[in-house]
Amino acid sequence: MTIGTRSILYGAHCAVLHPWFLALAWWKLYGFPWDVRLWTAFWVHDIGYFSKNDMDGASGETHVELGARIMGLLFGESWAAFTAAHSQYWAKRNGRQFSRLCVADKLAFVLTCCAQKSDRRGVSTLPTTNPFDSIRLTLGNGWRA
Repeated sequence: MTIGTRSILYGAHCAVLHPWFLALAWWKLYGFPWDVRLWTAFWVHDIGYFSKNDMDGASGETHVELGARIMGLLFGESWAAFTAAHSQYWAKRNGRQFSRLCVADKLAFVLTCCAQKSDRRGVSTLPTTNPFDSIRLTLGNGWRA
C-alpha cells in the first residue's frame, strides 16, 4: 500500500477525520461553512493522495489535480481553481495566490494535533496556546485571515 493511500485511510489526511477538522478550521477563520460546495471541497481536496508513492515529491505534488477535477465537474472552473490552490506549492508553481482553503487546511492540521496532544485531563501539551501562530509561521508573508 502506498504512503498516499495510507495517509488517506489512517494518516494525516484521514478521510474520516480531516474534513471535519477542516470544517472546524474554516468556521474559526471565516464563519460557519454553509455552502455545500465548501463541504464538498473539504472532502475531496486531498483525495488525489490515493495511490501516490510520495507526499512531497513529484508524485505527491500533483495530488491537487483529482480533487480540483471533481470540483470542476460539479461546480465549475472557479471551484476547481479554489480547490487546487489549497496547495501552496501548486499555487506558486502556477503563479496564483493560495486559496482560503489552504489557510484552513493548515489550521486543520494544527487543530488535529491539539486534539490529539493532550494529557489525561484534556489539557493541551503543545507549547503554544495559540494555533494561529503555527499557521502564521507556516504561511509567512502570505497570511491573510
